[in-house]
Amino acid sequence: MGKLPAMQVSRQEEWQMPLYQEQYDRSPALTPAEREALAEVAILPPSCHRYDLVRKVLSAEALTRLLRPLQDAYDLKQCHPGGRIPYLRHMCLQMSQMNKSFWAWSKEEWLNGATSAHITYKKTGVAITMRVTAYLLCGLLIIEDRYFAAHLARLVFGTTEVAREYQKVATVIYGSDGLGYMRNRTRDNQLQATLVLAMLINRNPHIEVFTTECLQATQQLLTYYGYQQVFRWMIRALVYLKIVEETAFADLFGSVEEASAWWEYTKLDVDPTWLAWVQAYITQTVRGDEHYRKGEFHHLLLAGRWLKRYHPEIVEPAQWNEPIGYEYVTWVCQAKRTELVLESPRIPRDTSQAQVPLQAKTINDRIGSVRRFFLALQRRPYQVSGYTAQRLVLPWDPLEVLGTPENIKRQIGPNPRTLDPAWWQKLTWAAATLSAQDLSAYGGIMYPLAFYRAVALVWVTGARRADEIRRLKIGCVSREWAPEMRDEDGNQVEPEEHFAYLRIPVNKKRGEFWIPIPTYTADAIEMWEQLRPKLQGPQIDSKEHKPTEYLFMMRNQLMGKKFLNDSIIPLLCQISKLVDEDDVPLRDAVGKITSHRARSTLATWLRSNGLSLPYIAKLLGYTDLKSLPWYMREDKHRFAREVRKHNPLNRMVTAILDTEAIKRGAGKPAVFYYLGTGEDGRPTLCASPDYSTCVHQMQCRKCEMFVEAEQAEVIERRPGTLIIEVHIPTPPLVEENLNQEGVGEEITKCLPAPEVPTPAYHFNKNVPPRSSDADLQQMKQDLEALTAEWAEKAGKFDLRSVAMKSLKKRMAALAAKIEERESKLPVPVDSSLSTDQNS
Repeated sequence: MGKLPAMQVSRQEEWQMPLYQEQYDRSPALTPAEREALAEVAILPPSCHRYDLVRKVLSAEALTRLLRPLQDAYDLKQCHPGGRIPYLRHMCLQMSQMNKSFWAWSKEEWLNGATSAHITYKKTGVAITMRVTAYLLCGLLIIEDRYFAAHLARLVFGTTEVAREYQKVATVIYGSDGLGYMRNRTRDNQLQATLVLAMLINRNPHIEVFTTECLQATQQLLTYYGYQQVFRWMIRALVYLKIVEETAFADLFGSVEEASAWWEYTKLDVDPTWLAWVQAYITQTVRGDEHYRKGEFHHLLLAGRWLKRYHPEIVEPAQWNEPIGYEYVTWVCQAKRTELVLESPRIPRDTSQAQVPLQAKTINDRIGSVRRFFLALQRRPYQVSGYTAQRLVLPWDPLEVLGTPENIKRQIGPNPRTLDPAWWQKLTWAAATLSAQDLSAYGGIMYPLAFYRAVALVWVTGARRADEIRRLKIGCVSREWAPEMRDEDGNQVEPEEHFAYLRIPVNKKRGEFWIPIPTYTADAIEMWEQLRPKLQGPQIDSKEHKPTEYLFMMRNQLMGKKFLNDSIIPLLCQISKLVDEDDVPLRDAVGKITSHRARSTLATWLRSNGLSLPYIAKLLGYTDLKSLPWYMREDKHRFAREVRKHNPLNRMVTAILDTEAIKRGAGKPAVFYYLGTGEDGRPTLCASPDYSTCVHQMQCRKCEMFVEAEQAEVIERRPGTLIIEVHIPTPPLVEENLNQEGVGEEITKCLPAPEVPTPAYHFNKNVPPRSSDADLQQMKQDLEALTAEWAEKAGKFDLRSVAMKSLKKRMAALAAKIEERESKLPVPVDSSLSTDQNS
């Protein structure tokens, strides 16, 4: 296709159309000579258009007025060199049939002629040339029926000129410093067609001279949704380029009509008087955000439906009495899930839920809304239906009558919706390794990879609510590292040890605050902040009520409220399936995986890793610990381990530490354990260093290392003594054989008492020193070995087996020999001493 000659245009206002209508004779009527000449052309057979005869007829002087502008338009187009004769012949034929010059043709007649030319002359470009002619000479824009505006614009304005102007708009729309719309071939073609259509309507290719009237005419020709969408993009780009005013949106799309307020209820299932009181309460009470007020409104509407069905005579709050209040509470406690609930057209009602009772929390919320409604009416007057109503005076107490029953309250308790640790690990890994390939496999992606990666990492590492994530501001990341930073020992802190913090916006619990985040999350946020389209204006924050530059904005729109639940979480679940055959489903036994479940999962995980409760509360954004049970699920294994440390068979024993004995050196007793007090209230001690493992702790008075009360009081008064607490576990041999009948008693009888390290440990004057008989000591060691062997095998083998019975006989025989040998000692052990039951 040929191109227009380059046109030197210094300013946009100096643009001139390549052909002027004023330079031609535009008389609509045909002269007799013109009719005769056109008739000669019409009678020529179609097959003779290539011969000199046709050229001679078309060059007749009578047709000069009509054919000169047509040939100028053809020369401008320069499409098919061999299409001149078919084009002129077809135009003459149409004028002959309509008996008027082309200057008088209507738009429909031009379109019909172009359509017939497309059928008759398919490859000669006659139809295209007719559209150029209609636009340049008659000011008619014909782009219907198999023809695109971009083709016409390139022929009229030139390909270079159109491309340059298009690039100005595309840079704003698709550029990283612009609006940031994602570019693809379809939207690119739609945007180009929309822009050149505006050029053609404005009869000027330069976007700087676009007017609102030109854009309105363009909008009327856009019938498909895709073109309407890119038309909005184009208008937004023209606004940023300051070509049109910001009011162009209102002029083109109409002022955005405020949707009817959500408290405007028109159904007849609620009495109008009750509805008026409810609307006054909702609109005139400034309490809570919009979500909370909507919940209150719907609960009060439900109470109005209940009145309409069961007590239609009661239409306003003043008519309520104590029996009505009790009856309503009883009905709510017994109501089914769908009873008197308005069916939503967007959410079909599940018939299986019709007979399911309400949950305790729902019961509490419904009763609480009505209770708060009556308490508010008692506190202040409201404007109801145009008049000021007096404060409500009730002979009954709403706190008592409309109180939630205790059995319902007891059912409401913390139930953290944590995710399975293995599933959570997969989701975290999927967020950290998110790639462009993952996005292409997922499909339906509308934002850059950096956007998805930053949002996903903040969700899996930050323990934030969805609203807090979407309302993060530009510059929300802070890093703390500098070359002069030192640790506790004065050493320079390494760069990889630096800290990153995330500034959380104002939420429902507190103002702005900072939380620590992993550095890779901070890197992802900063990467997106660099790629974030710059031509996006601030928006009014819903909680701070001031202009805010949001982080997660694209195309001048804030990230949607359901983006996490509908896009990010399904994406991570699908990626986890690609990594592991056992994918993470969108639902588990608890319910759907939502954005809020990350908070309880992270809180539980941090607690299991030893993070303190105050720190977890700070991370979640709470100023106290009362809300933590609703987020942290108790780790039953951790709980069992903590309780096991406090075995009832273990003891905390008070002891005396003699620091002076430690200074005197080895061989001197330094630790004395309190055994208890006698009937006289005086203490007794044990000096055995093996006290914690001794199995004879109930027979201390027979031991050489038993310290009587007189000696114990002397030891207590020694200089340098300290009172300490010592944890004494149950002796292992005893604990291993607790549930074996008679075994514990036999082990206690068989095992000898702890050896006395040195004579300095011998305090009990009633018990002589033990013999130094080597054979006796060997037998005792053998008995200890057999006892250890018994303890090892007792949990593995049947006690009634031959081997265990044989081992038991050997132990008993050896114990008897030891007893017999000890009985032959010069001074027998005094067995008449009583057992110290208080030890």
